[in-house]
Amino acid sequence: MGCCGSKQAKEPPGAYEARREQMLAAASKRNAENEMRGIRNPKAAAKLREAQSNRSESQRGWSAAEDRRQESIAKDWN
Repeated sequence: MGCCGSKQAKEPPGAYEARREQMLAAASKRNAENEMRGIRNPKAAAKLREAQSNRSESQRGWSAAEDRRQESIAKDWN
């Protein structure tokens, strides 16, 4: 039948937004903690991430190996 006898609680204006802001802040804090989990030196880790992101695929040596692999696959099919 439902909740015929219950009254719905009325929230003060802005309560929803305040709760939402709190939840967003807590979530961003958790994300930051998980991101830095196991890292002893955050500055060195940031520097390493920056260096890795600046390298292109060809500098990593993947494209040459991928080219050779593609050529061998093409030879096998012909």
